[in-house]
Amino acid sequence: MINENDTLLLKQIKTTNPEIYSLIERLQRGPTVTMSKFSHSMKNIISIISSSLQFIESQHPETTSYNLWPQLKSSTTYLVQFMDKEALYRDSAYIEVKPMNLLDLLWSIPDIMDDIYESDPDNSIRNYNYDIASNIPKIKGDYSKLKYAFIEIMKNAYEATSDNDTITISARIVGDLVAITIKDKGVGLDKDITNDVVEPYFTTKSEHTGTGLSIATRIARAHGGNLTISFEEYTCVTITLPL
Repeated sequence: MINENDTLLLKQIKTTNPEIYSLIERLQRGPTVTMSKFSHSMKNIISIISSSLQFIESQHPETTSYNLWPQLKSSTTYLVQFMDKEALYRDSAYIEVKPMNLLDLLWSIPDIMDDIYESDPDNSIRNYNYDIASNIPKIKGDYSKLKYAFIEIMKNAYEATSDNDTITISARIVGDLVAITIKDKGVGLDKDITNDVVEPYFTTKSEHTGTGLSIATRIARAHGGNLTISFEEYTCVTITLPL
């Protein structure tokens, strides 16, 4: 897996020797294209299985009383979600950079989160606190992928907190970077697994695929930035992006 030092080295090569950088990109895309075709075929097969299970259940309602039936359905659903996330992970390193308003994106995230968790059976809410500098200019980035990255971080914060807890979104300029931090005072993660949580498919939750933070990290690095996690009084996840 490409780490932060590799990313910095690639940025240097891109500047000093564009032809070699272009060759590296093509070599990287080769296995990605192969995996994409394989994943697409696998997802089609799993989707057929899922549809077949739904048909069987509709024609034979008694199957729902079988002990293993719910597990079979949930496992199939998980496989579909896993293949979707796997495709997102592969694609996350490739971005389309355009001028974008980062502040507009950050201000929109709480509304998006409320929509996502509107059907939460606990009917719990979160309070959002903003600490955003007013001098942050427009940046060059991939709006849709950065949006995905921030939402994945916010999901972790939401699920680590309880009803009426506060999640803080802050942004400020640090040198030639803008640092966006999402922090919460929730359950948090074990400090011993800080490095593991950004690895693909690592998860402490059985219902999750373990790709959220790894995808967010790849998106940040594709922009020439990074994602870091720190634990003090709060759990803080910070994405840095170049100005």
